[in-house]
Amino acid sequence: MLYHNTFFSDEQQKLELEFQSEKTTVLCSRYDEASGILRHLCGVEDIKDNEKIDEQLITHGTEMPKVGYLFRIGALLSNLSLQENISLPYKYYYPEEQWQLFQEKTQHWLELFRLNIDLNLRPALVSPSVQKVVSYIRTILMDIKILCADDPLFELSYWYKKKMVDCLTELKESNFTMIIGTNDLFVIEQVADVVLLIDNYEITQVLRCDDGHREHNLDIIKECLTKWWL
Repeated sequence: MLYHNTFFSDEQQKLELEFQSEKTTVLCSRYDEASGILRHLCGVEDIKDNEKIDEQLITHGTEMPKVGYLFRIGALLSNLSLQENISLPYKYYYPEEQWQLFQEKTQHWLELFRLNIDLNLRPALVSPSVQKVVSYIRTILMDIKILCADDPLFELSYWYKKKMVDCLTELKESNFTMIIGTNDLFVIEQVADVVLLIDNYEITQVLRCDDGHREHNLDIIKECLTKWWL
């Protein structure tokens, strides 16, 4: 299945996007276009302070499955414990009969990240890396169909960067649909099926990383990113 979306930048540049289900699409952009596109896809670009972000997404007239949007930094409620940040959204959306399954899934992701900390702590008492990991676990547990992740390795320590890629790899291997905004070659090499190179809200190249041209296309991506960084 293909998900189709039309994006207009602040300069009203039109960008047609297509994402294939059960694949991982990575958006690589010269500046910060990937973040803007992800916010647009999830309908959060116009969210004001204290407004609720609806988990059910209808994007500009195109109905899409349930989407989880992950900010560049770990977005947690400061007045709740880590455990409450994880569990309260689930309790709000799902019946008590599913609570045992939720606890089992929670334990799986805690073990994958090796998150051996007291979950009764408030976010302010743990590192930015832990806050971001907790926000990822919370979102994955919400029975989403598409994961939109903005720069998943941003603010993570070396240890958690490796565990984050392990997390994304597991989701990929389970045929989970992901749209990731990043210029990080480690993420691209490990999980990307398709890479969109975007410059000034224009798709300059579409490169597949899941076929016989993988190595050649990865070399093109590396060359492009090097030029952008210079």
